[in-house]
Amino acid sequence: MTYTETLEAKTQAIIDERLTADYERTTAWVDNTLQRHQDSMFRKMDEGSRQAQNVGEDRLRQVEAQMDTRLADQSSMMYSYLAEHYALRSQIPTTQPVANQQLSTPASLGHLGAKLNPPAPFTGKNPGACEPFFSQLALCFAANPQHYPTGNTKILFAISVACALAKT
Repeated sequence: MTYTETLEAKTQAIIDERLTADYERTTAWVDNTLQRHQDSMFRKMDEGSRQAQNVGEDRLRQVEAQMDTRLADQSSMMYSYLAEHYALRSQIPTTQPVANQQLSTPASLGHLGAKLNPPAPFTGKNPGACEPFFSQLALCFAANPQHYPTGNTKILFAISVACALAKT
């Protein structure tokens, strides 16, 4: 190997050594800088997360307070409606069936304000006649609610009409 070649080889080795050292220093500096920026970002994200969490918790408390207020309002409205309902309910007259109450029969339907025909006969043989029979009974009940104030009086009238019609 000639002197020039040796010199070139040594120069190349020194350059390679310096480049490697510069590269390692630069890589370490870049890694260090990236790590600092990453740590800074994580700190900011943590602070942001904590702030966001605090904001979220505050908002949740506000919503809970609003819901509590609405629930209290709804409860008071419900209690006032119930009180009004029971007050109105207490004003409804209750009628008790009288043991010896005279029930209307087809023959006595003439005393109604409106002239009503007695219900059509229903023997039970024709199921299609059941609906008209009940419709006519409903008309009698609607025309004379004071004579049929309870379900029992209506049932008794329907039985007496059915029995009276069955005898004829």
